[in-house]
Amino acid sequence: MLSKPIFRQTLKANFKLWLIFTVIMMVFHVVLIAVFDPSTLSSMSGMVKDTPLANLLGEATFLGMLAKTFYGIQGVLLPVVFIIMTANSLIASQVDRGSMAR
Repeated sequence: MLSKPIFRQTLKANFKLWLIFTVIMMVFHVVLIAVFDPSTLSSMSGMVKDTPLANLLGEATFLGMLAKTFYGIQGVLLPVVFIIMTANSLIASQVDRGSMAR
């Protein structure tokens, strides 16, 4: 069962942390877009031509590179860190108040 007052309080308590992680992820996107150079991507494709790695690289595009780097590392790692920090603070507050005592 979902308690609306507790849900609202939890959102208010963790809004700053969520905002910080959102800004960090946006900065990563901006940096990835800013450092992208099409010649680098084409030279990488040329280097692995006729090797077994050519199948892994596939059709190298900007969107493919952005998706692989973001969803391969940042899109998974940062939300997991946020979830762990939020869950820890939610449980710790209940233990401190004594409502989850042994």
